[in-house]
Amino acid sequence: MKESNLRREQQDSENPSGLDGKVTRGQLLKTAGVLGAGALLGACGSSSSSGTTGGTTSKSALPPGTVGGPTGFAGAERYQYGADTAAGRAAVALQRFTNNGKKQITLNMRMWSGATGQLTVPFPKGAPSVAALLLQETGVKLNINAIDPTTQISKNLETIATRDGSNHILVTSIEDNGDYAEAGLALNLDEFVSKYQPDWAGDYVGGPAQVAMMTQYNGSTYAVSMDGDYQVWGYRSDLFGDSKNQANFKAKYGYDLAFPTTWSQHADVAAFFTQPSNKLYGSVDLKNPYWGYVNWMMRYVSAGDPNQYYFDTNASPLINSPAGVQATKEHLASMAWTYPDTLSKSWPEEYAAMGAGQAAMGSFFTNVTKFITAGSPLDKGYGKYIRTSVAPGRMVNGKLVRRSVIYQNNQFVVNTFSDSSLHEVAYLVLQWLSSRHIFDWLTGNPAGYMDPNRVSALDDPLVQASYTPYGCAELKQIIPHTAPPILAIRGAREYTQALDTNLQKVLTKQLAPEQAMAQTATAWEGITNRIGREKQIAAIKADRAAWPTVV
Repeated sequence: MKESNLRREQQDSENPSGLDGKVTRGQLLKTAGVLGAGALLGACGSSSSSGTTGGTTSKSALPPGTVGGPTGFAGAERYQYGADTAAGRAAVALQRFTNNGKKQITLNMRMWSGATGQLTVPFPKGAPSVAALLLQETGVKLNINAIDPTTQISKNLETIATRDGSNHILVTSIEDNGDYAEAGLALNLDEFVSKYQPDWAGDYVGGPAQVAMMTQYNGSTYAVSMDGDYQVWGYRSDLFGDSKNQANFKAKYGYDLAFPTTWSQHADVAAFFTQPSNKLYGSVDLKNPYWGYVNWMMRYVSAGDPNQYYFDTNASPLINSPAGVQATKEHLASMAWTYPDTLSKSWPEEYAAMGAGQAAMGSFFTNVTKFITAGSPLDKGYGKYIRTSVAPGRMVNGKLVRRSVIYQNNQFVVNTFSDSSLHEVAYLVLQWLSSRHIFDWLTGNPAGYMDPNRVSALDDPLVQASYTPYGCAELKQIIPHTAPPILAIRGAREYTQALDTNLQKVLTKQLAPEQAMAQTATAWEGITNRIGREKQIAAIKADRAAWPTVV
């Protein structure tokens, strides 16, 4: 991606509403105050944190057959691991590098400020922090440098421009794998993956497709995912279960009221529940710049069997098509079912509306059941009614194709420009952190927003306590139906920005849907030709492995 385009995208990220202020996922949490005192302490003290607070683990306290893991709380054995596990292989290798902790190694790790608490804040009571356990067990100390998510792209650009190796591990997003690999920022991890065998493929809910989606570019591994930013559809079960609503809906539309399984049904349900005089809106999925395009994507990718792709295997855009135009028309029509000034509103307003009982349904991050709960500032008595589902879809070839989409997603890469003698150590830390035993433990910690992405996590009591059992159960269905955004190619954010710009022109009545898709396709062709069609073709073909096949 060209530097100018990356910087423009960063500016859009910093002011995604395009109007009256910054709105990011991190700021949603700050605005709502939903992290609690422990997380705030972790965030405030983590800009240069060793993460050594909390209890310690004695190997003598571990049961036979295990080599590591936390102790000090009920259920700790779930996170204790043997030598022949992903966490165990990483820990044993790190001990070799530090001579069993006698030669401490310090790694600088850049993280989003709202996520650091999951490494630095002890959880649950009696446990060490994750970073403290890593130091105690392996002799590797993490110096965590917290950054606002809105500065991520500019900081990584600076690292590329200056070849700055001061941070060994860098935070990125799922869309950036291609650009950072090609720029030489993200280290190719294939050698280490083969050598140490992480457990991602065997435990990710989406299996190998999810591994490809989150970690790979052109068939090679460049990133380690530690998040699950799947879009889930939240809805109010009290409204859908109300007998009067059920009778009135059936009388009007001729079928039973339920969460919609098709986009056509979604239009009916959203229109039915849109009652501005009662301060109730039918579907408050986002429309604003930078964030709202994902709701167009869910409509678009569900138009094919098994998927409607963004590009064909010759790198030609597929959006200037009936599928693209239909998704755009529906995206425009959905403006009628949401609150006023929706183009200048984002996550804080959407979560607040759902928690205040002002929305029947909408698309959210997986944390909707974590943050709109009894006692949280977002909940005004309606959190207990929120249930989640995979997005609606379409009948294609006699099959119902439903697709959610993942985007942004907290990821980490090993900085190629850092000390090469520590590249393997940095990878091993990421394998340890992302392993089933450790990631399940830290995902349950309410002190951050790294969300679950593993089967084991969704069955874990700590995770279920944070995300609710019903939310976790539904994620098992949502994740295998999740398609990627535009990713795993160079210029992914440029392509997305071109799409987003033209969608905004449709929503503000500057372009017709047909014009928007034609102009977007033309812009995409220009990006592809500038980068190099053959290079993009190879990446697009490899990216097919990241797409779901479940219908």
